[in-house]
Amino acid sequence: MNAVPRNSATLTHLSLHRCRFVDYPPSEIAALAFSHPSNPSSSAKPPASLRLAIGRENGSIEIWNPLNGRWHHELTIPGGEGRHIGALAWTVEDPDAGLSGLRLFSIGYSTEVTEWDLTNGKPKRHVDCHGGALWSIAVQPLATSDIEDEDQRAQKIVVGTDDGTVKILSTAGGDLSFDRNLMRAGPTKARVLALAWKNRNVVVAGMADSMLRVWDIRSGRSVAKMSMGRERKRDILVWALKVTKNGEIVTGDSRGEISFWDGGNYTLKQRIKAHDADVLALEVGGKNGEYVMSGSADMRTSLFRSTGKGGRWSEVAHRRAHKHDVRAIAAFESGPFSMVVTGGVDMTPVMTSFKSFATDRHVNLPLVPQKPIVSTLPEHRILMSFWEREIKIWRVDELAESNPDVLPDDETQGRTLLSRILLSNDEYITTASLTTVPGGSGFLLAVATAGEIKLFHLRYRRNSKSTLRVNKLPLSTLPYDEVDSEDNSSDDSTQEELDLTTTGARFLTFSPNGHHLLIVTLDSEVFLFTPSTSKLLQLPLASATVPESSISCASISNTHIALSTLSGDIYTFSLHPKTQIPTQLPSLPRLPSAPALLSLRPNGHDLLVMPSDSRHLHLFNLATGRLSDWSRNNPNPPAAFKTVNAYDQPINHYWEPAGERIWVHGANWVWMFDFSRNWPDSLAHKHQQEAFKRRRDGEPITPSSESQEESMALQRVQPLKKERGQKPFWGSLRYKGLLAFLPLGTGEMVKVAPEGDDVSGRDYEMVKAVEVAVVERPVWDAHKSLPPRFFDGRK
Repeated sequence: MNAVPRNSATLTHLSLHRCRFVDYPPSEIAALAFSHPSNPSSSAKPPASLRLAIGRENGSIEIWNPLNGRWHHELTIPGGEGRHIGALAWTVEDPDAGLSGLRLFSIGYSTEVTEWDLTNGKPKRHVDCHGGALWSIAVQPLATSDIEDEDQRAQKIVVGTDDGTVKILSTAGGDLSFDRNLMRAGPTKARVLALAWKNRNVVVAGMADSMLRVWDIRSGRSVAKMSMGRERKRDILVWALKVTKNGEIVTGDSRGEISFWDGGNYTLKQRIKAHDADVLALEVGGKNGEYVMSGSADMRTSLFRSTGKGGRWSEVAHRRAHKHDVRAIAAFESGPFSMVVTGGVDMTPVMTSFKSFATDRHVNLPLVPQKPIVSTLPEHRILMSFWEREIKIWRVDELAESNPDVLPDDETQGRTLLSRILLSNDEYITTASLTTVPGGSGFLLAVATAGEIKLFHLRYRRNSKSTLRVNKLPLSTLPYDEVDSEDNSSDDSTQEELDLTTTGARFLTFSPNGHHLLIVTLDSEVFLFTPSTSKLLQLPLASATVPESSISCASISNTHIALSTLSGDIYTFSLHPKTQIPTQLPSLPRLPSAPALLSLRPNGHDLLVMPSDSRHLHLFNLATGRLSDWSRNNPNPPAAFKTVNAYDQPINHYWEPAGERIWVHGANWVWMFDFSRNWPDSLAHKHQQEAFKRRRDGEPITPSSESQEESMALQRVQPLKKERGQKPFWGSLRYKGLLAFLPLGTGEMVKVAPEGDDVSGRDYEMVKAVEVAVVERPVWDAHKSLPPRFFDGRK
């Protein structure tokens, strides 16, 4: 049992279920790629459209926005059964067009190159390269300003196959098409493991037969080849290949060596035995290409620097930030921003400063999903989780009074698995929501993938409370009415149809009373579905045509709907008490970045918003579209909340029934905020600002020179006296890898020492408590499922 701040209007204690039985097997990182090429010589900040793509072994792709160090997760393109990501590549069509000017491509051990639509997360096109499986991909450098022809300015893509062929694809005209094969260099059919462009006309390939080969794409012929030698009569595998800004070729191979080659005459300059196992990834940096970073199967990440007149390379630093093979490295440098990201089998992206790699500490991006995959029904003590194609539903038993902190050692006790649902299709689940059927006749479960929405009715079996019977409800083509934004009514004359069996969704959320299901499709079209009547209404929001206009957050209460986009726009609607038709409310101010937290307050009047680029909490009045009185009186968040890691954004939250306190959690933190009281930190700041306002003549304004009304206002913002046991906010960093911090029930009686008494005494009292499920997946727990290391760090 853990005590939380007392409040006379709410329950004052929590009883925690430390749950680690929820299945969440993270996937290995297979590829990393920044959207823009580095520009270390520039003093400008990174472009606003800079993104990082993380490709995982299960076929999913995560899109992260660096936000100058705050790292906001924007989109996950879900994978599927049997899908893989082998490598990622970006092209920049128009640097001034934001995300619309970017294109993302992937390969995955098949013969096809896939382009992804960043607006809806669906494949945009597939191009078959008519050959062996693809092992490597590289994008042509950006064209210089003197090239005016659009087709020539378009970046070409080269891919390497497992039969030794290098193929060229064209991206001209916004399309993707196969261009031609480069001429084979001899009879070899060795795999093309790595590719890099020396310039816009020359391509270098690292092969599985101990060779490096160079092609000129203008003639299509091989112009040079370099031998890596052989070791114990075995071929050397060139796993990684990069070209520095001064044209020097760098390779990493299966001997653990890094080789530096002259880019003019294609001869070996230097070889360094850098690692004790295969070098799997390389990255280059520096204004003149004087830095090289390597990642290996020995778990080490090493930095090399070129020094002296002869340009000799030497290792300047190394670290073991990973617990397994380092398979991918991506870096971006521009102005003050210098970042290198590494990833591999241990599933965690690790970030380090490229310029200060030897001195700065590394930080990890969260391992757990950035969108909720766990939900609860407190009135029934039910906990639901989903991952990949599977959904599990448990009923969690009440805590034993003898040991309320943890569940019994026997992992089969403390909970009952009510149902396990495995979807038959190959796509992974994107979202799911569970609610109680109004009237108490079971539960409704809504599940969506990238290609389908499904609805299930769950009921306890007869004479059994340990198993749920699952029935799939028919959902096919439903007619829907589009709500008119002007008169807020539905027009049957413009009735259209929506086929839910072929429509994917990014958000599915039931209203708290279970009467409505909010559906946000992959194209960011928004529908309101009423299960009891099968009525479908479309909200008056245009579908997203650019990535910035796609819906990033959604919230629904019994009376209101709130939606936000990646560009920071917020839309709110109220539901008519009788007809339940949505009415659009006054627009809210546009945020400087996409919200990391968007939640409708249970009181039905306010909307809580936290931008992803700060820790400020804004409470908006829905009727006026302006900041509420509380938010104007508390402009700044608690000082301690500002110190929470900037890259650890909110994942999920819940409001207490009274609607005064909200509990928010990230991957490694939990915070409670009480909106019925003012925050001392904010009041002190506001009082200081008002006390030092100045008259027009430059004299400081004091309470004696203010009007009586203004003087009373100054007195109202005096810092609150600190009363024992009462705090308007509370936080903890003790939990790691949080998947959920959600209520399981209320009203349990637990024993606590009376406040102010000697805790060593034997007198106790009984108080009310809220039971909360703390679902964790710490890194050390996730690493238990890792395959054996190729190299364990010991000689």
